[in-house]
Amino acid sequence: EYDYPAIDIINEPGKVFKYSGGGFLVLEYIIEEISKKSIDIISKSFFENLGLKELNFQQKSILESKYAFGYDDNKNEIIDGYKMFPSFAAGMMGTSKNLMIFLKHLAQAHKDLNGSGGISHDTAVNMLNGKDLGCQEFMKANMGLGVFIVEAGENKFMLHQGANDGFRAIYLYCFSGPDTHKGLSILCNANLNGVVLNS
Repeated sequence: EYDYPAIDIINEPGKVFKYSGGGFLVLEYIIEEISKKSIDIISKSFFENLGLKELNFQQKSILESKYAFGYDDNKNEIIDGYKMFPSFAAGMMGTSKNLMIFLKHLAQAHKDLNGSGGISHDTAVNMLNGKDLGCQEFMKANMGLGVFIVEAGENKFMLHQGANDGFRAIYLYCFSGPDTHKGLSILCNANLNGVVLNS
């Protein structure tokens, strides 16, 4: 529908790191096929249990919603030919504050055997158990499940960067070490200018 390239499996799953949203597309498809519901409907109660009122996977046109427009490097709004980004791969909508609340729950679930807000301890440990498999060469980080892991002294951080047409984002959140629960989340609506701002 949006002229994305086909998903090709180029490595045996779990053996080699290669950055791609393809795995998230497949995961989203499988969950929707099994449940016979959209990801937006499935995730709604999960987000509510975490107290995240401003995060969702609604696939609405930016023209129909309250969200910010993206801008190209010449400061033009990106409207014509606007793409909807697949939910799991790059289509979450929300605020940096709600993203930080989610990261806080994930970090808390990592250290608390009782989990946090619907995220189990086992899930958090699996997500935040970083390994290399080529990820260090890509961005000097290890790969968790859906998140990158970096270390600074005794601290371990969750890290991810986002880049859609007209948008750039980054978060960095400490989940283990003396600076646990310190972090940042920056969302901006620009292309290369946004990378400079985030830096």
